[in-house]
Amino acid sequence: MLNQDKISDVTSIRPAMESKISWITQRRKMPGVLFILLIAFTQMLSMLSYSNNEELCLNAENSVSGECALKEYTGLLGQFDFTSGKSRVKPSNVKSGITISKIAIGNLKSVYTDDALSLSNWTGLNVGAGKWIGFEINSVYGFSYEIDSVTVVMRRSDNTPDRIRLSYGDDKQNSTQHRGVITKVGSSTFNTFSLGVNADKKPDQNTPYYAIGVQAGSRQTIVEFDKISVYGRITEVPLPTSGSYTLRFDQPQQLIKGLGVELQSDRFGPDYVNSDPVGGVPYELVDAEKNRFAKEMLSGFRYIRLAMGLWFRGQTRDGKNIVERYPGQAEGISDLIRRSGIEGVSAEYWSPASFWKESGKLQGGGPLKSLYPEFLDRFGDAVVQDLQYLSDHGIPVKMWGLQNEPNNVTNYAQTTYSNEEYYETFRKVAPKVRKAYPDVLIHVNSQRGQYGVGSELIKKDKEALQYVDGWSWHRAYHVPNATSDDLIDHRKSINRGTEGKPVFNNEFEYFKKKNQMDTSPEWRMVNTPQVIMNWMTFADSPTFFWLHALKPMSDGNSEGFALGVWRGEQESDAERFPDLQKGHFQYNWWNWNGIAGFLKHMPWDSRRYEVEEDEVLYNQRIMAWKRPDGKFVFALTNRSNRPFEFNIAMDQIRSFTGHRYDKDTLNQTLPSQSGSDHKITLEPWSIEFWVED
Repeated sequence: MLNQDKISDVTSIRPAMESKISWITQRRKMPGVLFILLIAFTQMLSMLSYSNNEELCLNAENSVSGECALKEYTGLLGQFDFTSGKSRVKPSNVKSGITISKIAIGNLKSVYTDDALSLSNWTGLNVGAGKWIGFEINSVYGFSYEIDSVTVVMRRSDNTPDRIRLSYGDDKQNSTQHRGVITKVGSSTFNTFSLGVNADKKPDQNTPYYAIGVQAGSRQTIVEFDKISVYGRITEVPLPTSGSYTLRFDQPQQLIKGLGVELQSDRFGPDYVNSDPVGGVPYELVDAEKNRFAKEMLSGFRYIRLAMGLWFRGQTRDGKNIVERYPGQAEGISDLIRRSGIEGVSAEYWSPASFWKESGKLQGGGPLKSLYPEFLDRFGDAVVQDLQYLSDHGIPVKMWGLQNEPNNVTNYAQTTYSNEEYYETFRKVAPKVRKAYPDVLIHVNSQRGQYGVGSELIKKDKEALQYVDGWSWHRAYHVPNATSDDLIDHRKSINRGTEGKPVFNNEFEYFKKKNQMDTSPEWRMVNTPQVIMNWMTFADSPTFFWLHALKPMSDGNSEGFALGVWRGEQESDAERFPDLQKGHFQYNWWNWNGIAGFLKHMPWDSRRYEVEEDEVLYNQRIMAWKRPDGKFVFALTNRSNRPFEFNIAMDQIRSFTGHRYDKDTLNQTLPSQSGSDHKITLEPWSIEFWVED
């Protein structure tokens, strides 16, 4: 139905509502206006059809208030409201228990006319030929669903009584497509049409892919969609309360180098020039807080991600090189590395110095000035000089990346590359970096790894490929499916086409809207360690990067992007951070408590060991490793509102001491257990690390 290669689970056309909503339990924490909207939405829900006349629980696994009574919901599952202007990318009114993707358009010209989705060049009902508008529905773990109908509000540019049909299947190809009832349409004004399903094969969790095909008499016909609504039934499925696991002490896996985190040592704009106002950390922290930042938060990380051209963006007078932007910036980073024990930085360009860009400025996207070999040769020399500047100022370089998210266009510092531009630049610059820094890990492409801009061309060039030490991804929680479930569901694709190079995620965060609306803080706290564990378990990743250590408290994304917030000299936010003094920082516990245990109990160069799972569960995860000192450690998580029992078989009698992390606890020591079999019951919304005695 949908082209698997062009729109796969690793492309930008991805589900946009993968989250598990728990807004009911958060109502006491909401501002007044949101609470009023919540009440109105609840009243709307009460008009829908529920089984057993019981109250709907939107998600048992995400609720932090206890057991849910209702196991089934029938009614509107989700809809795309194009007139509202808010559903062009993601659907509104999605009921928990399912996820619905953003609209995908196959080989059709599309524009938004009066906020409706306007499509032209329809040819017929054979959506498999590439003329379709599609979306995807998946059940959340612990739920099943069945679709009864899809309705569309649409109009035609003519009154020709042609036809429309819903099709669906269990893959994105046409081979397993089931076709619904053909409906006649032809109104030149907006009207509602119901797209019936095949009575012999109603779509359910085994048929997640949907496409709408319209037959038009002329290629000049324009079809406009104002609304697409999905109706059906969601049923809760009982989830296990225990699991059986075997630690395979005879099956060592990859070496885990350690974790990384980004450092915002400057402020956003406003103009991305040397004269911008000064800010950032550690610069804006008082001396005692600089020390606390290094010793408490950063200690245990191996890498600092240094955003060249963004947070580290001073320029030489000729505009050819990146240097510190204000006196003491480089020294502050060097001092932070020394105090924390961090090994060094992952130097990665958001933008090279302005001389090399077509636009002549750091801000915004745009390509390099030229791809001529002589130009790229000089550019490569400048890159090496940038790295040498860091090394000379006490900032060891341990990783290097040509470009962060190379096909993005932003209003901050950025460079935009096509496939050919990235490939041509990489194959000229990477050898120079390797020659100057033989031990630096070079990664591609800091967005979509081995599938990203330039990657396929690099893989076809054996000479260029030899300089790739790893494929770096950005699967954050604004890209749906990038919950911890992502690596379980899509592990085949994330491990495909690697040419024997490791894959890892070098940016993870929770974007503001999804952070606040779709999940509880407790859910996010446990989801984060599960993301780390699943990258390492299912993708054999050697490292993992959280996005920001600290963000300024005035940044609207600080709660989802950072492990904590700091208050700068000019910042004031009495409502959100009434007790935070200038020059100080505080933790975001929902982020920090989920990652702190790895920094404490997973030293650099630990080696992961295989764990056999009777059933791979989404909400309860396990990972084991051996520390360099020879002691084994295993981590357990419970991302649910019910206690869960882990039954773990060992190779011999071993003794372990537990350490618990939850909303209110950091590294709480638990009683030791000894035996060849261990039974450990994890409390809801908790993480535990069991360290061999």
